[in-house]
Amino acid sequence: MNVEKTPKHIIRAVVDTLQECNLRCQYCHPGHTWEKKHLSANLIEQTLSEAEQRGLLEVTLTGGEITLHPELVKILESTQVLDRTVSTLITNGTTMTPELARQFRDSNVSRICTSIDGPDAGTHNTYRGNSFDRAINGLRLLQETGKPITVITVAHHKNYEHVLELSNLLAKEGLAAEHHICAPSYSGTAKDNYEEFRLRQEEFFALQQMVDDSYQDLKNQGLFVTFNSFWPATGERAKTNNSRTITLVQLTEQLKDCYIIVRPNGDVRLTAAAWGRETIGNAVTGNLHTDSVKIALNQAEQIYNQGLVKQLPREIEAVHKFHYGKDVNPAITNKILSDKESGAGLVQMVPIKPLSESDLFQIPLSEEQMLSIASNLQMQPDRYRLVNIAGNSYVLFDRLTTHITLLKPEEVLMIVGLGSH
Repeated sequence: MNVEKTPKHIIRAVVDTLQECNLRCQYCHPGHTWEKKHLSANLIEQTLSEAEQRGLLEVTLTGGEITLHPELVKILESTQVLDRTVSTLITNGTTMTPELARQFRDSNVSRICTSIDGPDAGTHNTYRGNSFDRAINGLRLLQETGKPITVITVAHHKNYEHVLELSNLLAKEGLAAEHHICAPSYSGTAKDNYEEFRLRQEEFFALQQMVDDSYQDLKNQGLFVTFNSFWPATGERAKTNNSRTITLVQLTEQLKDCYIIVRPNGDVRLTAAAWGRETIGNAVTGNLHTDSVKIALNQAEQIYNQGLVKQLPREIEAVHKFHYGKDVNPAITNKILSDKESGAGLVQMVPIKPLSESDLFQIPLSEEQMLSIASNLQMQPDRYRLVNIAGNSYVLFDRLTTHITLLKPEEVLMIVGLGSH
């Protein structure tokens, strides 16, 4: 049973392979910067190789719309350098063809995510344009790859009541293994009409209640569903997340020094005070056109390790990211995002809390759960990784589902002991 004891901060990298997209979803991040700018397949392969060498848990390949990348075939081929590290690819699915699906199938991509905002064209197309039929057809073609599929839904003011109808459709037809729901953030194009489609405070709770009510039934049908934005907005733990196990994406919302973003222009960015494509202060630590990938990631890891960056308190970030709470003032949000020199001074910044201080550790692991973890590690060692996070705690990473379970060092010792019997 392999326990990776060398501490690390960065366990995930998101690679924005290009800036271009064939859709113009009104809540999307890039805003007015849609242009033909892309990261070369060579630099992407170097990033994947470095991620493998460093033992990152996951690299997410996204865009823009990644299927428009002029070197897509080379990018898919470059995933073959990965072994320990898994790769997730995100596409809107609307450009999918049988030939492209075969290329996805033959790649070493571990999981494919695609975007659908409702169970029908009327709901889905509200802010995505006339794309529902193409998205559904793309999803059905992606099923033929044999890869695990996650459907991502942006839940907004006009569709949130119908999101679980989509969950039921996905479960009934076996179209996905997971359904991840997120709220639109105040970022990019969304700033122009955010008040129109943002989720209201009561709607966060209403949507989470719908997830809670349907969770077990959907799970029994083979679909895992989660509302990733509930805790970041409200600070409350949902019944369906009242455990030590959360998605890797949820971890990145709660542990602000565990991943980096590589942009199409080569910039490597920290994520401690960032959402969408917005950052507070200057988050760029290097550029792949002037630094090697190894140097750029070393710089980011060192900055995180030294505690040189701070984050917004969760409740303050919720005000600016979701316009959630009583102190919402878009003018101040715009100021802190646009003025990299003095904007950060308008908000309180605090040290990043180590993972060991997460309130999730207050949830005890039963003896039965400990035995189950030990058994899983022993029976399926290639599926799981036990990784030390910053020297203060561990995560058990499920490479198939990309879920993580938080573990204390003493619990890891017990699990290893249980597995040796």
